[in-house]
Parts: sequence; C-alpha cells; structure tokens
Amino acid sequence: SSRAAAGRSGKYFLEQQRNLGAVNGFIEEMMNGQKVVKVFCHEEESKREFKELNDRLFISADKANTFANFLGPINAQLGNVSYVVCAIVGGVLALNGIGGFTLGGLASFLTFNKSFSMPINQISQQLNAVIMAMAGADRIFRLLDEEKEIDNGYVTLVNVREENGELIESDDRTGRWAWKHIHQADKSVDYVEVRGDVVFDGVDFGYKDDKIVLHDVKLFAEPGQKIAFVGSTGAGKTTIVKHFNGILRPTSGDVLINGESIGKRSTAKWSKEVGYVFQNPDDQLFLESVRKEFEFGPGQIGMPKQEIQERMEWVSELVGLSDKLDMHPFDLTATEKKFCTIGAIIMMNPGALIFDEPTCGQDVEGNERLRRIIETLKEKGKLCITISHDMKFVVDNFRRAIVMCKGKVLLDGDIETVFSQTEVLKQSFVSPPPITRVAQGAGFSETVFTTEAFMDAFEKYRKG
Repeated sequence: SSRAAAGRSGKYFLEQQRNLGAVNGFIEEMMNGQKVVKVFCHEEESKREFKELNDRLFISADKANTFANFLGPINAQLGNVSYVVCAIVGGVLALNGIGGFTLGGLASFLTFNKSFSMPINQISQQLNAVIMAMAGADRIFRLLDEEKEIDNGYVTLVNVREENGELIESDDRTGRWAWKHIHQADKSVDYVEVRGDVVFDGVDFGYKDDKIVLHDVKLFAEPGQKIAFVGSTGAGKTTIVKHFNGILRPTSGDVLINGESIGKRSTAKWSKEVGYVFQNPDDQLFLESVRKEFEFGPGQIGMPKQEIQERMEWVSELVGLSDKLDMHPFDLTATEKKFCTIGAIIMMNPGALIFDEPTCGQDVEGNERLRRIIETLKEKGKLCITISHDMKFVVDNFRRAIVMCKGKVLLDGDIETVFSQTEVLKQSFVSPPPITRVAQGAGFSETVFTTEAFMDAFEKYRKG
C-alpha cells in the first residue's frame, strides 16, 4: 500500500511542479509588464488567468500532499499495533512459562520491535522530500534532454571584394561582408552584401492569433540612418524592433533584411547583421569578464582572432572600458554594464544596431558617450535604431522619428515634422521636449530643439 501511495503521490508532485512553474512564470510576466496590462485594460483577464492557474496548482498540491502525508502516520500506527500485539502475546507466553519465554526476553524483544519500526517511520517521513526532489529533477532532466536546434541552412557569411562591379569571395580580411547563397537546384552562387537595410512589408503580428498587436506596418530603413521609435508604454515599439533580427516573426506580411525574408534564417544567423542591446544589461551579461563578453559574439560568428583583438582595442576605448577588460561585468556600475552590452554588440560588427532605452540609468557623461557612439556608428554606415521615452535624447541624436500608437505607425518623418504635429502626438501620449513645447505655446512657426534655435525663432517672431 505504501508503494502504491508513493507512486500516486509522485504523479501529483510532478503535476504540482509543472503548475508551480506556470504560476511563477505568469506572476513574473505580469509584474514586469504591468504597465502594458493597464494600457490595454487587461487587468480582469489577467486576474481570471491567474485564478485558473492558481486553482490548478492548489488541486495538484492538495492531492500530492494528501497521498504523501498519510504514509508517515500509517507506518507509525502499524509500528504501534505491532508493539501492542507483541506485548500481549509475549506477556501471555511469559506468565504461563510457555516455551521457556521470560519477562526479560519479552522486554528485549519489545526494544527490538521499536528499533525495527523506527527506521521505517523515518523513511516514510522523508518520502515527501524525496518525491519533491525527483519531481524537480524530472523538469531539469527534460530540459537537458531537449534536442539542439540544428542549423540546416546553406547561407554563410564570407569576406568579399569587388572586381569589375561584381562581388567575389576573398580569403583576406577586406572589411566587406556578404551572404554566400548556394542555390540547391543548380549549385549557382549569389553574394548579397551586408548593408543593414530593413523593409517592413505590411507586417501584422499577434502573440495570439485572435489578438493582433501590430497592424499593417510598412517601413523602410537604410544604412547610415538614425531612427527613434517613440510612443507610450504598450504602443508596440519593442514588439516591432524584435522583428528586425527575427526574435519575433510576422503573423502576416514580411520583413526583409538586405532583400532577404526574415523567415529564411534563424535568429542566431540574423544576429550577425542586426545587433540588439537589451534595456536591462543583466539580461545580456553572463561571462566572467568584460573581455570574454566582448570576445564571445565575434567568436560565435567565426571572426578571425586577429580581427577580434583589433576590434577589442577600438571598441573598449569607444565604450570607455579599456581599463576594465578583466573585471567581472557584475562588478561594474549600472552605467558601465550598459556600455559593456553595447560594446559586446558592436564587437560583432553588425550592419544595424538596436538600442532599447539606452538612456535608462545614465548620467550626463553617459549620455554624452552614447551620443559619440551613435555618431561614430553612423559615420561607419551603420543603421542605428533606438526605443526611447527620453525625447531630449531623441531630438539630440536622431534625425528620423517613428511614432507608434496601439500597434500602428502614427507618424514617420524627420524630427521637425513629427514634433510639429502636436495634436497627432497627443493620441500617442508623446510630448515634445520642454523647450519645443514652450516655443509652440508662444506661437513660433518653427519647431526648435535647442536654446540657440529658440532665440533665433524668437527674434524672427519679434520682428514679425
């Protein structure tokens, strides 16, 4: 019976662990995305989903502990019954002198009876912990047994040079990269140079089929551009930029990187062309030194060691960490961690870079370094994209702004044109920088972003 009860208990402990993981994951997701939940008025549905998950956890935990917890008392009582039976039978035998059995022998036997049942009771008491450990281990082993993602692609990244107007593969480090595409039908070879242009062709996307969060997005971005996505929390900014390197894939429509559909390669492959700097650097740092963080990405894409070392010197100086390459990333300040993640992405030399809320936690010096980094990347022909709620940072560093609202592109144009449309901006809860709002309130015809521009506009306004 103990064996049968333990088997049933183990089944419910496994179910309890699965339900516990679902509840913990749901709580973490809701806590991190509470602003999005509120923006989309999702509070009641979130409560209902939590109650369903919590009820399943309660039922599985109740059944698991019900079967597990009665084993100890049952075994204890069986030991007590055995003790009483032995005492009665032994007493009768001793008092009647049957078989030469004495009271001393009875006392010794009863002590042995207790010693025999005690380990069994202890084992049954520990059975709960053993079954819980086995249930937890089962989840770990299933994760370890997951099959590796196999790359069956036939497109590789190679160095190229140009001869007579055509790209040719080169064994030398030319500084120009292209995707080598071997067509399976006729074995012909095409080279598509890594440029960094991105096209969104009528993209719709939904985390669930019945809940579309991006609607008919049409965009085009070229190398050397500096583009800022702005909008309220939950407008779809992060969702849209996660399509740039295949972290998310369109529900309908297509995203083209250098003319190639995002669906043709894995996210790992696209990371060679589009680098993504997360908002929280702790989500991106995982090695024991800044140097190893910088070396990891280039090593994964096959960059030669000599080139890695050459880039290390330049990138570490650019992000201000040249004297901290041997420090553990988690010993850096919050600002330095951010620049460590930026440096790790720049090391891979992608054609496009995405900065998710780069000014979060930055001081004046950090913002100035960010400005220099973005300007340097632009000069090298990189496409620089940011998601930001800091409008001053946007107008100081980016020439094009895309305003998102409820999963749609509300405005797309140069910053002067975008921030002049105050009534449209109100729909997305975006406010121009303070000095811009003052000029607009004063009735100036020009959209200004600096004190100098404000004073010039004031003089023109005063002179009529």
